[in-house]
Amino acid sequence: MKLVGNWKIIIGLSVIVMIGVYFLMNKDVSVEDYFEMYPVHKNDSSLFANEEIISAITAYENGDFQKGLRLLEQEIVKEPKNRSLQFYYAMCQIGLKNYEFAIVDLEMMINLHDFNYSEPAKWYLGLLYLKENRKSDAKRILLDIKNKNARYAQKAVEVLKKCNC
Repeated sequence: MKLVGNWKIIIGLSVIVMIGVYFLMNKDVSVEDYFEMYPVHKNDSSLFANEEIISAITAYENGDFQKGLRLLEQEIVKEPKNRSLQFYYAMCQIGLKNYEFAIVDLEMMINLHDFNYSEPAKWYLGLLYLKENRKSDAKRILLDIKNKNARYAQKAVEVLKKCNC
């Protein structure tokens, strides 16, 4: 009888250890772990063209992503080719956890040739792909960042290791 009781304990502990190992090996990479609010470039004159844009960017800087999103949307209607506004619009989407919308915006942006924010756009897009469990897309973007030795190269290597992509 004592032998049967010990086996139950051993089996129970084994299951607990296996579950723990599984969770350690399959730890998801969280956007929140790597999301740092992208700084506003003070030398980007398009971000300071008028009071409405300044209000939108200030809202973004203050973490009021809902207000920033609303104000940026109004300005993008007026200036649809302003890539800087589109980038910060996508950043507000991320801040609000509207990841699907941010992915669409960032996918469009990374294919533009005249885009000053292509490196951070790729970085955030890679993280969002992971968030949405699109590991092959994330791997493609993160490897591109790593191979170009871009600003986010070291972080890309770290994320690639953690996500087992």
